[in-house]
Amino acid sequence: MKRIFISLALIGLSTGIFAGTNESTEAKSTTSSNATEILSTKTLVGKIMDHKTAESLAGATILYNGKKIYSDFDGNFRIQNFSGSKGSIVVSMISYKNQNLTIDLSKSNLLNVKMIQL
Repeated sequence: MKRIFISLALIGLSTGIFAGTNESTEAKSTTSSNATEILSTKTLVGKIMDHKTAESLAGATILYNGKKIYSDFDGNFRIQNFSGSKGSIVVSMISYKNQNLTIDLSKSNLLNVKMIQL
């Protein structure tokens, strides 16, 4: 039984090492058009909380460009690859009013959303 466990652990370790090698090779092969696209994207970070209690809300849904992102246990979220400096998101959670927000990243990339209960 110990041999099987040790063998599986070694296989997992070697897979992780080789996976890291492939990732660095891919990163080096970025073309100039891809690099320009990466530079034009930004990251929006924020926190979802209750309007009255300021308690963080885990599991809130943030909708951006057809993709759903969920707030973590502490109400935090991160939207990577936010293209351009302006955009909009919809924040929703059961028993709270939806928030339709316009984002301007040229002013700030931090956002605190206070949800109002129904």
